[in-house]
Amino acid sequence: MQPCSLKNLNSKQSRERLQKLMTALGFSFQQPQLLLQALVHSSYAHENPKLRIAHNERLEFLGDAVLELIVSHWLYRSTPELSEGAMTRARSSAVCERSLSLVARQIGLHEYLLLGCGEQTEEAKVRPSILADAYEAVVGAVYLDGGMEAARQFVENTLGETLLQAEQGLLYADYKTKLQEELQKEGPRNIVYELEEETGPPHARQFRVSVSVDGVRLGSGTGKTKKQAEQDAAQAALAKQRS
Repeated sequence: MQPCSLKNLNSKQSRERLQKLMTALGFSFQQPQLLLQALVHSSYAHENPKLRIAHNERLEFLGDAVLELIVSHWLYRSTPELSEGAMTRARSSAVCERSLSLVARQIGLHEYLLLGCGEQTEEAKVRPSILADAYEAVVGAVYLDGGMEAARQFVENTLGETLLQAEQGLLYADYKTKLQEELQKEGPRNIVYELEEETGPPHARQFRVSVSVDGVRLGSGTGKTKKQAEQDAAQAALAKQRS
């Protein structure tokens, strides 16, 4: 699909595409411009300065906070038997980059993202970091348009299955430990995680980490924290080992 045209938001094609996305999201925006902003990657805004449009990073910042509160409330309400530590682990797994990117893909957000030329590849459109950020931005947009109750309903409708798995501990996976156990079945191995890249503004940092075993690079991963990136790299290395 081709993205909506920001030059003519009121065109029939743009309205139809936004309406189709609203249907997929299960929420009808009174201010569709908020939804459109949630779809604008910073690369698109920077490459099109004449359009004078805002990208989705501020909405992502807001959506991240709203999402954490909604998920925290869900866990507090639905899992009275869980300790504070268990709730923290469940929340972390529910709102991690991997979980949010999967939900964003299921919704179909990758079909609507507005990306700069440097990001206009199929790989970029499904990159977990871009998808997770877009989901958080949509949460922020729903909150601004409809309030906290609308945001809560949206999150529970789209992330509900993930939350159920998280509260049962089914989402939490320590890929670094799994990789270490897998590799050391035949004896000690030298596993090294190395920070390759750190990008993005202070409130939305992105880290890229590689993992090497006995000097051989096995994979790389990205995340909003170094720990997330290391887990992602370990998961990639495991997949390579088992392929």
